[in-house]
Amino acid sequence: MTPNFLTIDKPELLLEHKAQIFSLFQKCFAREIDSKLWEWLYIQNPIDTSVVSLAFDNDHLIGHYGFIATKFNHYRAFVSITLMVDPSIQNPWIFLGMIKNALELLDKKADILIAFPNKNSYPLFTKMLKWNLIPTFVAQVDAYMFNQNISEIQIDTTPSDFLQWRLSRPNGNYYFKDGMILKPYKSKEIDVVYSPFQSLLTPFDGYYNILTQDPALISKKIFDYPFVYHAINQNLTSPLSIKPDLLMSDVF
Repeated sequence: MTPNFLTIDKPELLLEHKAQIFSLFQKCFAREIDSKLWEWLYIQNPIDTSVVSLAFDNDHLIGHYGFIATKFNHYRAFVSITLMVDPSIQNPWIFLGMIKNALELLDKKADILIAFPNKNSYPLFTKMLKWNLIPTFVAQVDAYMFNQNISEIQIDTTPSDFLQWRLSRPNGNYYFKDGMILKPYKSKEIDVVYSPFQSLLTPFDGYYNILTQDPALISKKIFDYPFVYHAINQNLTSPLSIKPDLLMSDVF
């Protein structure tokens, strides 16, 4: 089987494949994707149109790889999301073909690509693509003092159409406190999706979930959430000084 590839950066063309994309998502993840969430991610982004690479066996969709624009303080960036390959097909060339085709468009639109790959796709990024790794994880704390080194590159949280869109994520409920952006999770947990370089989490009757590299918090780790990036702009040399935040992820 030799797949055919199609890369799209126009919402009206992407909508033509919506039903097949939803069907593939159900097949890969054994659950339905929220239609409002999908439209928010792929159609409503105010910065730039999404880039989606699709793989077909004849007319049957067997692969999907999406990129959505995010706003950094200095550089154009896109987030790699929703990587799917039909589980009945074991062919790494489908993934490589999709990213090769996506890069043909992203070369003109982005300086940096970022991702929070899951455990299944993580080796594809670090071993096959040689993307740069920042080994972050999510820890659960009842209080914490962020004292992070200032990074050159970070997500732009100044008031803008982008921030308004990002915080309008369906089924999300974000709020600001002391420069941080927080999101309640369950009954007594709060996700810290963005924190300034120096900020304090004060104790409360519950727990904070934070993205960190702090080795002192290994005992409080609840899951690994590694951050990877790839510099498209040839003027950028690795390693880049990037501050990962959960707000960069499509999940939070």
